[in-house]
This record gives sequence, C-alpha cells and structure tokens, in this order.
Amino acid sequence: MPYCRGMGEHTNATRVMSADPETVLATVVDIEAYPRWTSQITRAEVFALDAAGMPRDAELRMDAGLLKDVLRLRYRVTRRGPEAEVAWTLVAAKQLRSLEGSYRIVPAAQGCTVTYTLNVDPGIPIITALRRKAEATVVSVALDDLAREVERRNTERAHPE
Repeated sequence: MPYCRGMGEHTNATRVMSADPETVLATVVDIEAYPRWTSQITRAEVFALDAAGMPRDAELRMDAGLLKDVLRLRYRVTRRGPEAEVAWTLVAAKQLRSLEGSYRIVPAAQGCTVTYTLNVDPGIPIITALRRKAEATVVSVALDDLAREVERRNTERAHPE
C-alpha cells in the first residue's frame, strides 16, 4: 500500500459563490475572524501585514480531524485585475512537516468562483489515500464555511441594523 512521506499532488475543489470577488477576498484575508466562522480553526492571530495591509504572517490553531496542529504561516496576496489569490506556506508547526494552500478568486457571471488548493505533509508515514481523504475533507469543509460566511456578510451588508 502506498504511503505518503512527502509533498505529493495537491487536492483542490472549486465552488461558485453568489458574491463579488471583493467580498470573498475580504473574508479570506480576515484571518483573525476565522475562529468565529470556520469549524476547523480554533484560534488565529496575525503578526505582520504586507505594504498593502494584507496578512503576511499568522499563527492558527487547526483542529480538522486527522490534521491537528498549531501552524505558523506565511501569506502572499496577489491581485491580477479582478482576480485574486491568497496563498500560504508553512513556516513552523508542532507536527506537520509542510503545508501549502491557496484560495483563487475569479469573477463569474453570477458572483465568482473560488478554488481552494491544499497540499499537506503530515510529517509521519500515512497511507496516501487516507491523507488525500483528509485533505479533501478539509478543503470541502473550508469552502462550505467560507460560502456561509460570505453569504452572512452579504446579507448583513444588504440589511444593516
């Protein structure tokens, strides 16, 4: 049975969201709010911002089933016209050996498409199929959580108190 010992192929999924790309981007880069709306992040703190005021360095406590750790991440936010990408890479962790991920936000006819890509090396030998299943679950749940939060923010903006 094949085992994962290092970074391999990434896992990704795409979701269409009924929101403008700016709302989605604002939600994704609001890292310190993650514990309020994500089911997989229990604590988040941003330590540094880039020149544009986007997150650069942050620490997150992740509890996503098989993937549990305290992660120090380096972020990069790239904008190409109306498209945006928020990418991150692992700087330090207690257990994981490496982690790379990104949200790619692209305008669509009715909102935008968001593609979440993730690649995790758990630092221990693990059956590749199990690692891929864990990654797929993390990606799917993260997109579900993001879609709910984006919808909440859209509703809040449309109907302020």
